[in-house]
Amino acid sequence: MGIDFPSDWPTEFLQAPVGLEKPSSFEEEQEGENGKGAQTIVRRASEFQNFSARFYLKHRTYTQQYSQVYYIRLHTLRKDVMETAQAKWSDLPEKRFLPRILEAHPNMECVIIGTTYKNMTLKPSVFDSLAQKSKESVGAIPRKSFLSPDDYIALEDETSRVRLSSEGTELQRKLLTGCVIAVRGALTDSGDFKVSDWTFAGAPIPLPLPKVTASTPPRPPFVAFVSGLRLGCPSLRMQPLVLLRDFLFGTCASPELSADVVRLVICGNILGEPSPVSQRTAAMVAEPPQGAGKGPSAADAFANEKEMLKEADAFISQLASVIPVDLMPGEGDPSGFLLPQQPIHPSLFPTAAKNAALTGVTNPFHFEVGGVSFLGTSGQPLSDGLAFSEAADECQCLETFAHARHLAPTAPDTLPCYPFTIADPLAIPVGDTMMREKVSASASTRAPTATMRGGLGGAGDRDEEEDSPPAPHVIFSGNSKEFSVKRAGERTEENPGGLPLCVCVPEFADNPTLVLVSLMEPLEVRTLSFGLQ
Repeated sequence: MGIDFPSDWPTEFLQAPVGLEKPSSFEEEQEGENGKGAQTIVRRASEFQNFSARFYLKHRTYTQQYSQVYYIRLHTLRKDVMETAQAKWSDLPEKRFLPRILEAHPNMECVIIGTTYKNMTLKPSVFDSLAQKSKESVGAIPRKSFLSPDDYIALEDETSRVRLSSEGTELQRKLLTGCVIAVRGALTDSGDFKVSDWTFAGAPIPLPLPKVTASTPPRPPFVAFVSGLRLGCPSLRMQPLVLLRDFLFGTCASPELSADVVRLVICGNILGEPSPVSQRTAAMVAEPPQGAGKGPSAADAFANEKEMLKEADAFISQLASVIPVDLMPGEGDPSGFLLPQQPIHPSLFPTAAKNAALTGVTNPFHFEVGGVSFLGTSGQPLSDGLAFSEAADECQCLETFAHARHLAPTAPDTLPCYPFTIADPLAIPVGDTMMREKVSASASTRAPTATMRGGLGGAGDRDEEEDSPPAPHVIFSGNSKEFSVKRAGERTEENPGGLPLCVCVPEFADNPTLVLVSLMEPLEVRTLSFGLQ
C-alpha cells in the first residue's frame, strides 16, 4: 500500500524545511546546533537478533578454484530439489530420479538434477577484450541486457554436462547461470536432454509469524528500509533527505507512525553515485575513449570523497541518535568488491560510530526483529540477474531467487564473490524443520539463537558459532528502480501468508521513498514518498 507524504504539511515547510534554511549541508547543521533534532517521541522497542555470522570472512585466501563454489551449491541444494521433484512428479518410479546426470540413458524418461549454465554469445569476456577478438563488444555502449536468440542452457553436476532442449517451457526465460534445478525428460540420440518439465527447490517456508493476542498493541511496529541515499553527491536534492530525517525524528506530521518504526536499515550506496552492475560488466569489454582529456587530479578526487564521508557521517549520526540503524555497504561504498561485502570500517564515520545504536553490517544481511526474519542485499545480485534473464521486472527476478533458494545465482560467473570451499553462505536457509513443526504445533516463540551485538565495528563481537539461521519471512533488495512487492510462496495451510515476501527498495536519490514492513500478520508493506511536486 503506497502512502504519499502527508498533504496537511504547510506549504512553507516544504519550501523551507525545518532546520535548514538553505538545505546544503548536514555537517554544518550538526556543528551549528549540537542539540538540534532531539527525539520528541517515545519510540517502540522490539527484540533484535543478527543471523549474519556466516557472511563474515575471517581467514581470506584466494588460491582456490571457483569451481568449488558450484559444487558446494549443488551439494547444499540437491536434497531439497530432489524432495520437491519427487513430490511434484510422484507418477514416476523412484528409480527414475537419478542421482547423477551420467546415469541418464537415451529415450528413457527420468529426472536429473544439476546446476544451470546459460551460454550467452553477448556475455562480456575480459579475454576477448584483451585479445581484441570481439569486434562488437570493444568500445560498445554498455548494455542493459546480454540476451540473444542463440543462447542456450546446459545442466551440469560433478560427472558431466548436458545441453537442455526446452521448447514449450519457461526454462530459457526464467533461468540464470548458477541455479540448481531438477528437470524431467529424456536424453535424445543427439546427446541433448529434451525437457518436458522442470522445478526449483521452491521458496523456503518460514516459521509462523508471532500470534496476535489481547495484549498486542493495536498498531503494528515497522522496520524501515531505505537505499541509495548518495550523500555528498553534488546533484543530490537535500529537501527529501531533510523530510526523511524529520519524519524519523517525529517532528513532522504523523508522529504516531514515526514512533512505530523500531529500526532503520540502509541498504547500501550511501555515498556518491553508484555504478550499475550492467555498466560495470560492460566496462570489462569497453576500450578507453580516444582523445579523452585529463580528468580530475587524485587530490581533487580525494577531497571530494572526504567531503562525501563528512556529509554521510553527519547525517547517519543524526539518524542513529533517534533510531537503531543498520548500515549495509553497497556497490558504490568503501567496502570490498566481492560478495559478501564486509561492514564499512568505523573510522570512515567517526562521529556516527560513537553511537551504539548504529551497527555496521554485511551485505547480504540476515536479521530478525520481533519474530520476523529478514534477508536481503544492497541490489547487486538483482541488477546482474536482470541483465542475463528475461524477467519482466525486478520483483519477478527476486522471486526467482527465492524459488532457487539463492541470493546471487549469477555469482561468481558474472557477479564477483569470494571463492568459498566449505559452505555457500549465499544460499537462502530453510531453517530448522523440527523447530518449524514444534512452533506450528504449540504456537510458541522461537528458541534463542546466536546473535551479534551492535556498534559500527561490531563484527569482532560476533559469536563464533551460529545455529541454523531461520528461513526469511521477507527477502529484500536495495537500490531498485522502483518500489515493488510480491509474495513468492504458495498460500497453504502451513503457509497461509504466501511467504516469503519479496520487497524491492528503490534508490532514494532518484525515487525518495521509505519502505515500511510491519511486524504483524499479514506483513503489511507501506511506502512514504518524500518527493516534492
